[in-house]
Amino acid sequence: MSHKRYKIGAQHGVFVLSQPLAVAFVPTEHSRMIRVASDAKDFTPLPHRALYDEVLELVFDDLDSGESAMTKAHAAQILEVFARYQEAKAIHQEACLVVHCQGGISRSTAIACAYAVWSGNAELEQDIRASGFAVPNSLVYRTLVYDIDPQCRALS
Repeated sequence: MSHKRYKIGAQHGVFVLSQPLAVAFVPTEHSRMIRVASDAKDFTPLPHRALYDEVLELVFDDLDSGESAMTKAHAAQILEVFARYQEAKAIHQEACLVVHCQGGISRSTAIACAYAVWSGNAELEQDIRASGFAVPNSLVYRTLVYDIDPQCRALS
């Protein structure tokens, strides 16, 4: 299964991974990572952390509502990473964006699908959703695509 998981979004430079796969992943230069966990103590140390230009660690649960769900402040941080990744990718084609949560199924796939909308890459979103692994968290996706960024609303 892990071999298939590495292929989700890979042809687009975006990797949607579970935490174990993300920890083992060796990024290319100029890459960025978005990590999501339910508790800060749940983040496994990254042996290749120094190879990333940026690692954003966010704590929120895989819920559609409630105090521990994703907030607009989390979304704003994610959108900033999207923008910096796009800038890096324009200069360094080998740059990648790695997104992971614990299982690589819900929060991370929602973030990657929102990136696809944000960047105007419908094929990436289709690939993620068709993977058989993705069940994007609706709050995460909705917050990133509809509630925060007018650019995303215009593209969706």
